[in-house]
Amino acid sequence: MELVSPRSRQESIRIVADFCEKYPAARVRPNTSELESFWARCSVLKASPLIGAIYDQLSYAGGDTSWQPRLRILYALEYLYRKGGVGKEIAVGSLIQAKGIIIHLGEVPQCAEKAKEVIHVITGRAAAQEAESGSKADSEAPAEPKSQKQPAPDLLDMSEPVVTSSAPSKSTE
Repeated sequence: MELVSPRSRQESIRIVADFCEKYPAARVRPNTSELESFWARCSVLKASPLIGAIYDQLSYAGGDTSWQPRLRILYALEYLYRKGGVGKEIAVGSLIQAKGIIIHLGEVPQCAEKAKEVIHVITGRAAAQEAESGSKADSEAPAEPKSQKQPAPDLLDMSEPVVTSSAPSKSTE
């Protein structure tokens, strides 16, 4: 494990805490500007102390059980992963270290969708399905394939509708 200076650790904790705990009351979901600012502050630091700070934020060790900071860090993890480089390293390392917590967040109504999405983005479909089922131990039966969802109709499309009929065609004899 990489040695981390106390100063670097404290800076990482401060950056993560500021991002997760300082947000407008009417909007928990971070906007692009907040995510970009968080990325700018993270991109100049080493991944290891940030991974630790993110784990601390996700865990319930501090006694705070509110879902809002955890939802914000889930958005940040996805954003960091998509940035690549050190951002991807931070996101993957955080998922490895806090996978159990993130899977648990898949059961918290306010965080469920984003937690499953983060797992899917970072590790692929198999881990996302694991989060949906709770854990691999809970799902010993093979998963049934899901039916494909039809895309939502484009309500602004003004072209003629395509008619498909399953009725037999009338033939003239």
